[in-house]
Amino acid sequence: MEESPTKKNSFKVIGLITVPVIFLIVGIFLGQDIANLNNIINGGTVIEEPVLHQTSLMLDFGNGDIRTYHNLELELAVTVLEQLEYVADQNNLEFLTEINTSKVISINNVANNAALDRGWQYWVNNVAWHSAPVDQQIYVGDVVEWKYTKNQ
Repeated sequence: MEESPTKKNSFKVIGLITVPVIFLIVGIFLGQDIANLNNIINGGTVIEEPVLHQTSLMLDFGNGDIRTYHNLELELAVTVLEQLEYVADQNNLEFLTEINTSKVISINNVANNAALDRGWQYWVNNVAWHSAPVDQQIYVGDVVEWKYTKNQ
C-alpha cells in the first residue's frame, strides 16, 4: 500500500521542523556548557578577578619626612580614605580618624594641632579638597597627597 502524497509531504514538513529544533536544543545545552567552562574547570567555583587601577599616594609629614607610594593597584571606585587605609596596612603605618566625619586626625603619631593651626589635609591631582576623605573617590592615575600643614 502506497502512502498518499499528502502524508509524504507532512512527514517532510515535520522533518524540516524537527531537525532544526533538535539542533537548537543541542546548541543551547552546548552553549551552556561552554559558558560554564570556567566554572567546571575551577571545580564548581567561579573566580572573579577585581578590576584594578593604579594610583599614587604621598605623605608629607611637614618636617622633611616625605613618603611616596606609586603604582598602587586598587579596585575601581576607591575613596581617598580607602587608599590611605590600603597604604597604612601594607606599610605598617597608623592613622586615626574622627568617628562621625572620618576626618584624618593623625598619621603615624603626627596629630592635628589646633594650637599651632596645623593639621592633615589632602589634595587630589594638586587640587585641595575639603570634603571628607570617605566621600572623595579617586580614579585611574590619580595622585593623592596628604600634607601636615597650616590649616587653609
